[in-house]
Amino acid sequence: SSSLIYDNVIPTWDSMVFKVAGEGVPVKWHRDASMASIGGDAKGPSPIDVGVYLDDANEALGNCLYVIPGSHTWNDLLASSMIEHMTVSGFRTHGALAVCAEPGDLVLHHILLLHGSPPSASPILRRTVYYEFRNKNAMLKHGPHNPEYIALKQEMLKVCS
Repeated sequence: SSSLIYDNVIPTWDSMVFKVAGEGVPVKWHRDASMASIGGDAKGPSPIDVGVYLDDANEALGNCLYVIPGSHTWNDLLASSMIEHMTVSGFRTHGALAVCAEPGDLVLHHILLLHGSPPSASPILRRTVYYEFRNKNAMLKHGPHNPEYIALKQEMLKVCS
């Protein structure tokens, strides 16, 4: 039921990524949080990012997101080592999976999943709106927000539905 969602899921962050046509700015390999920030356990309630794609993103256009499958289970040291390896000579994609999307597609990923995108070679703009959601009990235990802020976010979610 919707009350179950409102009671247990908190919208924590939102952002928008613009990959400007031909600008060539990468979004470096990264995680959206550290393992410690979610309590040190990737097997607990999964904090996720929901990407809402407003434009085409694919390998042919040279503007898509890349992910490293399974990296959400890695400890922070292993993730940092891989980030260093994948950026030693620019933005490397060897062993990564291209995530292609069309306007209106939703792409969900665990916030610990290593992801990024190379400099855009695309002749078109790529815009993606991201919303992050975390489990309420995990946030009360590990942060980053306090109980008062969590209650406000829950009210906002109810108003938006």
